[in-house]
Amino acid sequence: MEVSRQGQISLFSPIVMDFETYAAINGGSRQDIGEAALHRSSLNKSPNTHRMQVLAQARKDHLVILKRDELRDEYDDLVGAGVYRPLTQIERLLDRASGDPEFESVQAARRVLTKRGYDWSTGECMVNAATIG
Repeated sequence: MEVSRQGQISLFSPIVMDFETYAAINGGSRQDIGEAALHRSSLNKSPNTHRMQVLAQARKDHLVILKRDELRDEYDDLVGAGVYRPLTQIERLLDRASGDPEFESVQAARRVLTKRGYDWSTGECMVNAATIG
């Protein structure tokens, strides 16, 4: 059982999920915006055909953006209701630190977690939070 800030007792703890994950699960992923190879098809197609393809992609992108706006409102309502909880900064850093060490962002996340007293490989706090300055 958990007690909310308003003093209400909840029988379940909220699901930890950020908006991007929620959007991807519900059909509003950022990966659905754009077409990576659209520029290649212009070499083998007539200008009119290419223009129609670009317009069709623009319409599709617009629909995804509208869907993401709806999902954002829905996600915010669910967070307010206590169904979901966004990741904390430490949780986001731990998620990023578990990536490929060749990426600078992974190295930076590991440095920040170490500086704050967390073991990035296990996620455990190595020191008392009161001693971190």
